[in-house]
Amino acid sequence: MEHVDVTQLHQAQHAEASLDLLVREAPVGIAMVSIDLRFRRVNPAFCRLLGYEEAELLQLDLLDVTHPDDREEERARSTAGAAGRTTTETVLKRFVRRDGSTVLATVTGHVVRDEDGVPIVLIGFAQEWTELARIELALRESQDRFQAVFELLLDGILLFDDEGLVVQANPAMAALTGLEIDALEGAPLFAWLDDEARGRAAFQQLLAEGSLAGTSVIRRGEERLTCEFVARADALPGIHLAAVRDVTERTLLEERLRHVEKLEALGRLAGGVAHDFSNILTGIRGYASFLVEALEPDDPRRADALEIHDATERAAALTRQLLAFSRRQVLAPRELDLNALVARVAPMLRRTLGEEVELELELGGGLDPVSADASQLEQVVVNLALNARDALDGPGRSAISTRAAALDGRPHLALAVADEGVGIDAATRERMFEPFFSTKPPGHGVGLGLSAVLGVVEQSGGKVEVVSEPGHGTTVTVLLPTLRPRHRVAPTGPANGLPLGGTVLVAHREADLRRRLGKAFSAAGATVLEAETPERALEVVASYGGRLDLLVLDAAAAVRDPDVGERLAERCPDVRVLLVAAAGGRVPADGALPLLVDPEPGDAVEVARTLLRERAPGTA
Repeated sequence: MEHVDVTQLHQAQHAEASLDLLVREAPVGIAMVSIDLRFRRVNPAFCRLLGYEEAELLQLDLLDVTHPDDREEERARSTAGAAGRTTTETVLKRFVRRDGSTVLATVTGHVVRDEDGVPIVLIGFAQEWTELARIELALRESQDRFQAVFELLLDGILLFDDEGLVVQANPAMAALTGLEIDALEGAPLFAWLDDEARGRAAFQQLLAEGSLAGTSVIRRGEERLTCEFVARADALPGIHLAAVRDVTERTLLEERLRHVEKLEALGRLAGGVAHDFSNILTGIRGYASFLVEALEPDDPRRADALEIHDATERAAALTRQLLAFSRRQVLAPRELDLNALVARVAPMLRRTLGEEVELELELGGGLDPVSADASQLEQVVVNLALNARDALDGPGRSAISTRAAALDGRPHLALAVADEGVGIDAATRERMFEPFFSTKPPGHGVGLGLSAVLGVVEQSGGKVEVVSEPGHGTTVTVLLPTLRPRHRVAPTGPANGLPLGGTVLVAHREADLRRRLGKAFSAAGATVLEAETPERALEVVASYGGRLDLLVLDAAAAVRDPDVGERLAERCPDVRVLLVAAAGGRVPADGALPLLVDPEPGDAVEVARTLLRERAPGTA
């Protein structure tokens, strides 16, 4: 007969009773759920939590008391636990009570397995969500939001302690310094500052004043970044906060803008001085011409007069460059064949460049004309060719080419001057069109050539592009729009020396120019009348009473009052009108009347002859 140890049996029964008592009396809701999520056992606390009787819950499954919006998530979580992917997990869960209300509870679930590891039951411990728990959740959510913002901010953020040691840094700050976040945290604030002493002084000032804003320079490898910062002491107890923003690019742009503004101011000053000086030079040049014409060829004083005339020509060329740089040069555009212009300048260029420089022309065919000032465009070609020669620094090849091109979807012509010289670095390319900037040694140019090129091209509606690298030569390309006339240039005829005859009224505010033109017309045989203003010209015409053949009118007056020529012409039938502009003066934009800019007196006389010849027979 087999004997049974009843002591062990009694102990097991006692343990089971104790466990059952513990489950029934536990203040925390306990539920045992099968793998198919049906309730197998629930304690009174769990019943009170959901408002059900025990017998009612044992007829339901876990999904029946789960909020409808959370059921798919609950199913996936339970499936993951049963599959062995999780063992114990605590979640915040929404239950639906018997009365339809929702209760929020923390649930810790545990998967019970047999000896073979096969899940046999799920046990969950549920506790209603209390106000303290809500605060804890809100705190965690706030921390999560802070961390998300902290990591996504484009500005660098630093949290640091009273010793200046970094407690926390965001990815943007790591990018600013070029260091990993782990290397930043725990390091002193001043480790990456370019001026550590200044940084320590700013830190002490922050602790003393409570807040601070300013700029600093941060090292990132070999780079130096200009940064703005705003700092606040004790943003958290014992923890200080700083926001740092990289403003290096903005600072460079601001410096560039200030530089441009200085250049504009310099341009206005240079243009104003050049305009006034050019008017003075025009007078000197004109009277020098009169002296040359008045003196016999063998008169020793004639050579001195010629020297005066040549000197004023050279000074006038310099003032034209200043006016071009300042965009105040008056251009007289006309239809131009770019190939013909280059071909016309080429022989002079070959002589100027010297035998060591081989000049090649690569002129495209079938090119449309452009509208530009011929003399100014010739000067552009000359300036670029001379620069190409200087870049060669010895024997070499330079090429001038023309071709059709497009810019911003509009047809243009490209005039390129290329050399095989030393090339230009990026820093020089940035400044090469600045006035008075030159890489040549002192005494070899004033640095106005390329700035004048840029001024003429931009005034003509074009653009200049530069392609160059050190050691690989340079190509400067001028892009000009196809024919876009602005002003019509007065036709010129051959100097035939015939007497001009007739009556000419010179109405111009510049007294010196007015006198010189009057003297030239008088010497050519014309009767000359003078007036300072259009209003005074009307009075002169009325008092003269005779026939007026030619009206030489201040172009600036025609800008101020476009109808002034017509009003004067009404008083004098068949009169021809010629506009004359001083150097740098204003001109009408419509090009309706013939125009001369800063003319030599002899040129004005020849134009006058041409205009008077064009009148109908019997009117001259």
